[in-house]
Amino acid sequence: MGADIQINQEVGYGIRRNKIVSKLVKMTLKYLSIHTVTSNDMVREAIDAGSDRSKIRVIYNGINIDKIRSGGG
Repeated sequence: MGADIQINQEVGYGIRRNKIVSKLVKMTLKYLSIHTVTSNDMVREAIDAGSDRSKIRVIYNGINIDKIRSGGG
C-alpha cells in the first residue's frame, strides 16, 4: 500500500501540502532501499518529495494504453 506523493497546488491536491506530512514523507524516503513509481513523470515528483534518484525504479502499469486506443489485441 502506498500514498500518492504528487502535489498540484492549483487544485489543492496532495498529501505533501501539509508541512508535517511533507517532512515525514521526506524522512521516510531517505531511509528506503528502493522507491518504486509507475511512470517516468513520477520520477521528478519522487525526487521533489525527497527520494534519491539512485533508489527510484519505474514499474509501469500493466495496461498498454496504445493498444486500447488502437483497438489492437
